[in-house]
Amino acid sequence: MTGWTFRAGRGSTPAKWGMNMRKRTPEEKKARRLRKRARRLARMHTRTQMALGHSGNAAPSQKEIDAFYESWDWKRLRYEFIRGQKRRCQCCGATPLDGIRIVVDHIRPIRRFWSARLDIRNLQLLCDPCNQGKGSHDTTDWRPADEFAWLAAKDPSPVTWE
Repeated sequence: MTGWTFRAGRGSTPAKWGMNMRKRTPEEKKARRLRKRARRLARMHTRTQMALGHSGNAAPSQKEIDAFYESWDWKRLRYEFIRGQKRRCQCCGATPLDGIRIVVDHIRPIRRFWSARLDIRNLQLLCDPCNQGKGSHDTTDWRPADEFAWLAAKDPSPVTWE
């Protein structure tokens, strides 16, 4: 075993085997600190996602999506959004008076953009046929340009999420 030397530990450090042990340069120390910090932040992000009921970076399961649509947070946001709108499909203009059901649609689908599921700027009103035709593959925004004028007229942050 050429090149291997035994190094006795310093102080309370246990003895180590090493190959031509040397001191790290300041750049190497900084790179090591940054790698450790990145790993720590990744662990924190994973714990946060798990606490929110989502399994890491993978797409949410159907069970998670169904639980979201039954959650109090979604129902509150949906009600607040509908209350500030004219109950009219923003794609074709149909209203409930036409016998059409109006639904709240996520512009960016929550299956791919899970973090935007409670963002009021990601919502639009569509009738059932337009929403089903749009599906989750289309991210067309049918809202008019002055969509959030009703939010600005009220409290600047009508819905807050803890």
